[in-house]
Amino acid sequence: MKFSTVRDLFYELTGDSASAPVFFPAATVLAYGTTAIARACAMTDCAEGRQDLFVTAGVGEYALSADCRRVYRVTFDGDRLLPELKYRLRTLMDNWDQLTGTPSHYYLDGLNKHIGLWRKPSASTAAAAIISSPEDGSVVASDDLADSFSQEDGVIVAVGDSDEAFSQEDGEVVQTVQSGGSEIFYVAEPTALVNTFSDMSLPMWSAPYVLYSMLSQAYGSDTQLRNLGLSGYWSEMADAVLIRLKQRTGYRCLTMTGDMFKPRRMSKGLFVTYPTPITET
Repeated sequence: MKFSTVRDLFYELTGDSASAPVFFPAATVLAYGTTAIARACAMTDCAEGRQDLFVTAGVGEYALSADCRRVYRVTFDGDRLLPELKYRLRTLMDNWDQLTGTPSHYYLDGLNKHIGLWRKPSASTAAAAIISSPEDGSVVASDDLADSFSQEDGVIVAVGDSDEAFSQEDGEVVQTVQSGGSEIFYVAEPTALVNTFSDMSLPMWSAPYVLYSMLSQAYGSDTQLRNLGLSGYWSEMADAVLIRLKQRTGYRCLTMTGDMFKPRRMSKGLFVTYPTPITET
């Protein structure tokens, strides 16, 4: 979702003008949005990322993505790996870092921002380069000089050279894992807003929180529109949405890790409900 959508609503509700702002310049609104997005991500873990890890035989540790804040699921060849602590592996066996095979556990090195697979993979990831079309989803192999695919309006893209760079409109060279690949699912740091038309690194259903938080900051700022009552009102609205965001994100993350919500024993006359999973579009 583009930040411009939230920005337009912000200007409409404050009565200011997006084209010729009097009270809230574009840079100020961008700062409000950045603060709101950062707080939403910190409080709800609603920004997520996935890293495809191509492993090398005999190598146990790999760098995590720069935007990774917390890992919550790791798989190898589609099988879930169990989390373990590095010091426990050191304590349990002297040759822990020499064993190879199919990884069954993973550990995290927060200091170096690395992830370790145990045991070390005995074989490297087998992958093949392909060309994918983002428009119609057609896929062709890149190892045949005669291969090509027709995209929108009959555009032909040759795929004889797997190292050739393609634009997003024409298709791009990608790697597809055949075996021995690992996937890392993590809570991500928000991507900084560069300009009004930047994508917000949040699910679409978190946009109301960003808007309410921006309005709370605006009415609490030192301008002629300063109104602490309105600032408090929008702050309460933002906090109410934040609670719902925590419930939605919590359900999704627990489902991804394989855990379940478990009802606790309640007194008679009381009941508890649980949030339903959110289907992203």
